[in-house]
Amino acid sequence: MISISAERIKKAFPFCSSDNEHRFYLRGVCIEPHESGTGAWVISTNGHVLLAQHDKTAKLPADMKSVIFNVADKGFRSAVVKVARPRKSGRVEVSDLKILTVLEDRIGSEAVLVYTAASPALIEAPYPDWRQILPSVSKLKPGLGRAFNPHYLWLLDSLSLNKHNAVKFFNNGDPKSAVVAFSYGDEHAFALIMPLAADGETVIPRVYPRKLKKVQKADPAQKPKPRKLRKQTKR
Repeated sequence: MISISAERIKKAFPFCSSDNEHRFYLRGVCIEPHESGTGAWVISTNGHVLLAQHDKTAKLPADMKSVIFNVADKGFRSAVVKVARPRKSGRVEVSDLKILTVLEDRIGSEAVLVYTAASPALIEAPYPDWRQILPSVSKLKPGLGRAFNPHYLWLLDSLSLNKHNAVKFFNNGDPKSAVVAFSYGDEHAFALIMPLAADGETVIPRVYPRKLKKVQKADPAQKPKPRKLRKQTKR
C-alpha cells in the first residue's frame, strides 16, 4: 500500500499539466522513495515549472521505485482539498488493487473513507528524470538572473503555508539553467522555473526616464529664511 499526505497532493495539483496529450504522464503526480530512506518525493510539473516536495509521513512498499498518481478525476481533487484543510489529517492511498482512495484521519477512531476514484489509480508510463535539471547547489546565488514567464509566479503560492511566507529565488548564472525557488514557510519543498526558449537581450523600455531630477535635501544646520510679504499696491 502507498500512503501520501493529502496536503502534499493538494499542493501538487496546480503544477500538473492539464492539456498535454503527448506528455500525458505530466497530468499525474510522481511518487518515489526519498534518498534519505524516510518518506517520499512528491513531484509535479507541467513542463515549465516543477514542484518537488518531501513527504516525511509517506509510507511506501519496500521494493517500490516510482509510480504516477492519476489525479485527473474532479471528484478526487475535491475530496483531497476537503481533507487537506487545517486541523485535518487526510491521506491519499493506493491499495494492492490499484484503487485510489482519500481518507480522513480522526483522533481516537479509524480513518474514514471520503472518496474512491473511479478512474485508474496509476498512469502506466515512465516519469522524466527531474534531477537532471537541478542546478548545482554550490553555484546558486540569490536572484532570478533572466527573463521568465510571470504566469508561473502565482503557482508558487503552493510553496507557502500562509500569506505571510516569503519566496526567494536563486540561479547559478547559466541562462539555460532553471531558477530555484525556496519558501521560508515550507522547508520540505522547492520549485524550479524553466528558462524561456526565446530569451532575447533585455532592453530597458523607452518610456523609462533616463534622467531623474535630483531633489535637493535641506541642510538641517541652515535656518530657513523668512518669506517677505509683498506690498499691495492701490489701484
